[in-house]
Amino acid sequence: MLVLAILLFHKGRKHPRSIILAIYAAVEFITNGFNSLTLSGGWEFFDKFPYSHFIYKPLYCLWVPLFYFYIKSCLNNKFEWNRKQLIHFIPFAFYLVLFLGIWIFKGNHFIWANLYHEGTFIY
Repeated sequence: MLVLAILLFHKGRKHPRSIILAIYAAVEFITNGFNSLTLSGGWEFFDKFPYSHFIYKPLYCLWVPLFYFYIKSCLNNKFEWNRKQLIHFIPFAFYLVLFLGIWIFKGNHFIWANLYHEGTFIY
């Protein structure tokens, strides 16, 4: 995904659909990369880098809208961005605000203690 994103940003920067696919590939690379780091680093990874889940967890909510806009741009040659399309990014914004709110009011240890335990609020 990283190679695809780099190639599309470099070679396809003149075409909007290539830019959308490049952003999608970059977001998927970031989320899967951080997820792999947390899985391979074990639970101690969060002790060393406590804010890493704030970077990649909300980005999962961008996968579907970005892929949708890529498909829409492939099917419609006259595809253009407008304000009505921002509604697709509401889950991302909500999840980001939720994570930041919990982090500000409850602290990072609350998220760490509740994020990966089944039956907890954030899980």
